[in-house]
Amino acid sequence: MSYREEERRNASGTEGSSVRVQDDEASRSHDLSAPRNGSLGSATPQDILHAVAEESGISLALLLCARRDRKIARPRQLAMYLMRKLCFELSLAKIGANVGGRDHKTVMHACDLMDYLLTRDRDLQGLQQRVFDRLYCEGL
Repeated sequence: MSYREEERRNASGTEGSSVRVQDDEASRSHDLSAPRNGSLGSATPQDILHAVAEESGISLALLLCARRDRKIARPRQLAMYLMRKLCFELSLAKIGANVGGRDHKTVMHACDLMDYLLTRDRDLQGLQQRVFDRLYCEGL
């Protein structure tokens, strides 16, 4: 089932509460509330962009460009998601401005998509963990 199909089914209320429980359990797998070192919120948008670019193996210029292919879009969406979770003072519009001038709706879509994909995609979970480790655990 695709992301959009599942969102439609969840919005219509056709799935039972067991799905919500599974989603709650799955969401704990990408919980950002307990860093091993440092404190949440100490990462800047630029720190996040640089860490995502380095860990995903693409240049910062590609991360910020208008290209939409998945190899570039997924890391960009992860960067927006992490900014939303780690940079509490930033509005959706400011996050979008930091990521190549994107609209606040683009940031909302990226965050919703990452919430969904991080419960299912092990490669994306690994990328998120490597970025998180780079931001908070370097120098241990």
